[in-house]
Amino acid sequence: MQAGLPGIRSHFDAATGTAFYDLLIPANHVTHALAVQLSGPTRDAEQGTLVARLGIGLLSTRFEPTLLHEWHHFLQMLAYPFQYLQACRELKLLLGLVEMANQDPGLSFDLHSLEIHPAGREMLRAPARSARIIHAGDLYTVEEEETAPGERDDRDISETLLAEEATSVFVYRTTGGAEDGRAYRDWLDQHHSYEATFSFLERLWGPDEAFLALTPLVQASFFTTEPCAGFLALVNHCCKHRLRPSELGVTEFYRQLFGLLTRLPPVYLDADAPRESWAQGRIFMIRAADFAGLVEREVLHPARPVALAYIERLKSDQARWLELLTPLPTETLSELRGGFQPAYTSIQLRPEGHHGYASVALPNKLLLEPVPEGHPYRQTPLHGKIPTYAQAGLEIQRLKDVGLGMVTRAASRIDHRCPHAECPMYQTGASRRWFPVPPSWPECPFPAWYAHHTRHVIDPLTSRVVPLGGTGRRPGGARGGPLDSWPDGWRRYLGWSTRQWLEAGSPVVMPEFDLMTGRLREEPS
Repeated sequence: MQAGLPGIRSHFDAATGTAFYDLLIPANHVTHALAVQLSGPTRDAEQGTLVARLGIGLLSTRFEPTLLHEWHHFLQMLAYPFQYLQACRELKLLLGLVEMANQDPGLSFDLHSLEIHPAGREMLRAPARSARIIHAGDLYTVEEEETAPGERDDRDISETLLAEEATSVFVYRTTGGAEDGRAYRDWLDQHHSYEATFSFLERLWGPDEAFLALTPLVQASFFTTEPCAGFLALVNHCCKHRLRPSELGVTEFYRQLFGLLTRLPPVYLDADAPRESWAQGRIFMIRAADFAGLVEREVLHPARPVALAYIERLKSDQARWLELLTPLPTETLSELRGGFQPAYTSIQLRPEGHHGYASVALPNKLLLEPVPEGHPYRQTPLHGKIPTYAQAGLEIQRLKDVGLGMVTRAASRIDHRCPHAECPMYQTGASRRWFPVPPSWPECPFPAWYAHHTRHVIDPLTSRVVPLGGTGRRPGGARGGPLDSWPDGWRRYLGWSTRQWLEAGSPVVMPEFDLMTGRLREEPS
């Protein structure tokens, strides 16, 4: 964060379809006093509207490239079938871990270290796994061993890198970048952005061809069950048959790539099944109709209403499958930004020097419809009505975060939402993504919420998850339950029902808030 200028951290969570923006407000910035005022404990629609206005105002002016970056990751989840499949698999696995703890009153384990089936751990790790691209005869393939994090360079490939680099091209184009590979290389160097995949293609075909080919190759590869294998198979095909987008045109180049994929066997998309392994030599094509069936079946994912609407839009005009391959016309960009924002846009303001943060979760307006039959919260009415996706999704997000924390420290790269560093639970990392943030840590409902959903508690002294009422292994011969010495404020939540937790987690619903302009739609322009 430069002196006097706001800073930002952001990430996209595909398992819940949420874009997170964490805005750091310097003490001498013009908005600092307002950010402090909004960082109080009150959580109502008026406060939420002001937080949203301030946050969206900063995002759409100073941080527009970041806003576009995370939004494009959401578009990828809608347009790249494997991304949506991976998101559903991850969500169901992590929610299943929470339910497993709930059903096993004797379970005890160290936080972040719960033993799970190797296929489940493989599924969580696979997107970020990186392997070295090698030239074997006339073909490009990857080494059998994973490249260690500290040894990775622009000779490596991973699913995460493929998606990130297609996003970099999108941001470059949407912020006015010329259709020129050398200009794009300069932009990458200036912004210190992802470049491994582009560098690989650049070595093969030069910068201009690499720039045109990158996005079609990435999008096509995510129509397979192993995107890295699919990507290299497509590159090999291009090398063998001398296919170049500069000669064919980008759309024809993509159609020929897609034609190659149709030779692969199709696969039934099952979010409950482990992913097929490239190491086993298995790669399948994901057909558009099967992708639509997956979205229809998986009622749990918060982004489902948006994904269904996007698929209907594609069905109405097949050419729209190609729209993310080239610069978007202004009209198309406006249409997509107006109707296909992330399931949630989560904004947090951190005023420098102030002990307290302001936050709001803005749901996509399509999430205001009731959850369908088969959804776990369908039979938990809120104020006599079926819960909406917007209401249920935030509880699902908290459950997913807790499930992830049971098996890995992967979330440790994300800053705590909570400023209460003196809280013993803060030190364990278990409540890193908890919301809403309470005024003080002794009043935090997190321990009671955790007990309600898992029938377990976390011992803050040992970071061990033990059955509710258990003692676990405590250092120095300490006795008593893990939370016996905890202030009593949290205990008032122990008797809460699922309905009460849903109500407490509901977002500030502002369906007419325009994420493009930072205005309420009923306001005059």
